[in-house]
Amino acid sequence: MPTTAITAIVFDLDGVLIDSNRIWGEVVTNFVRRQGGTWRAPTPEEAMAGSNSAEWSSWFKETCRLAMSAQDVRDGIIAGIIESYHRHLPLMPGAVDTVRLLAQHFKVGLASASPRKVIDLVLEHGGLAPYFEATVSADEVLKGKPDPQVYVDACRRLGVHAAESVAVEDAPDGLRAAKAAGLWTIAVPPVHPSAADENRRLADLMVDDIRRITPEVVASVLE
Repeated sequence: MPTTAITAIVFDLDGVLIDSNRIWGEVVTNFVRRQGGTWRAPTPEEAMAGSNSAEWSSWFKETCRLAMSAQDVRDGIIAGIIESYHRHLPLMPGAVDTVRLLAQHFKVGLASASPRKVIDLVLEHGGLAPYFEATVSADEVLKGKPDPQVYVDACRRLGVHAAESVAVEDAPDGLRAAKAAGLWTIAVPPVHPSAADENRRLADLMVDDIRRITPEVVASVLE
C-alpha cells in the first residue's frame, strides 16, 4: 500500500469506543427469554459480531424460534440497547480524549456494525459527535463485517484513499474488513482474549490500550 502519509483514522464502535459487549448480550438474552424463544450456542455477542441488523435479526428469529418477524426482533433489541445506553453509556476509558487528540491531526470516521440509531446516540451522548466527519453503519451496506463495504464507504465519505487511512478495531472480522478495503490497521485488546493471537496476525500494529494511539503511533504504521 504505497502512501507517504496517513490522513484519516476510522474507528470501530463496539469494543473500541464503548465497552458494549456485555450489554448487547444481556439485552438479547432477556429479549429472547421474554418472547419465549430457546437459546443455543454461540453467545449473542458471538452471533452478532460484525453483522448488520438484518443479518442478526433473521438469525435470532430462526435460531431462537421466535414467533415474530425479523423486523420486530430487530426493533425490540435496538430499543433495549437504547434504553440501556440512556441509563449508562459505557465509554471506554480515554476514548473521548483519544478521539479529540487524533481529530486535530487526521480526518476521523466511524465504520460500525451497530444500527444508525445506536451510533448517533453514542456519539451525541458521549460528546464524540463533533470529531467525526463521516460515520457508516453496516445497516447502510449490503453486508456487515468481514465484508469491506462499510470501510469502503467510510473512506469515500471522508474523501480519502483507503491506503492513507488507518482503522482501529478490536475483532478479527473487523480487521479483515478494514484490510480487505485497503486500510492500515491498529488493534486494541479484544473483548474475547482468545482472539488476541488472530488480531496480532491480522493487524499492522497492536496497542494495549486505546490511550496509546497517538498521532505518532498512527503514523508509525507506515514504517
